[in-house]
Amino acid sequence: DASATVHRYKAELFDTIAPGLHAVMAMDASIERYLAQYFPTLTSFRLPYLVAQRHVRAPLPEADRTGDIVMLGGDTARRREAERLFLAAPAPLKAEFIWSGLWGAARDACRAGARISLNVHADPELRYFDQFRTFEAWAAGTAVVSDSFEGWEDFGIVPGEHMVLAELEDLPQA
Repeated sequence: DASATVHRYKAELFDTIAPGLHAVMAMDASIERYLAQYFPTLTSFRLPYLVAQRHVRAPLPEADRTGDIVMLGGDTARRREAERLFLAAPAPLKAEFIWSGLWGAARDACRAGARISLNVHADPELRYFDQFRTFEAWAAGTAVVSDSFEGWEDFGIVPGEHMVLAELEDLPQA
């Protein structure tokens, strides 16, 4: 699945050019750990992902929500499996899986209109805290449910309080 392996290609590219770099910006502790393990002499600076204030909004009133669950992301086999699981759930779940073509204000409005923003990692072997999706969903005033990943502790996230985490097969019940 070429879409799911895009991060692997990026990692291979980075591993190729890293020996010639003087310093890099790391988004989070997991990247800092990777750098320390594989490139111990490479200086790194932490620069976390931030959402501009103009994109932060209060949650919409429940009556103004237009959808229950939305998943925005590339079309991968793992995400199609999540879609299948939601469609097969015993209780009817209105989950919309949008694979592409939604950007900017339209994407922000879609997230804000949903009760839940669903995060499903494209690759089962590369599951990490997806700051972009999570922070943008929170900025839109939407709750987040994600398949389990490593690194949430580094951000002070408490599962069940800040977001719901579950294995892929358990997401429809989460």
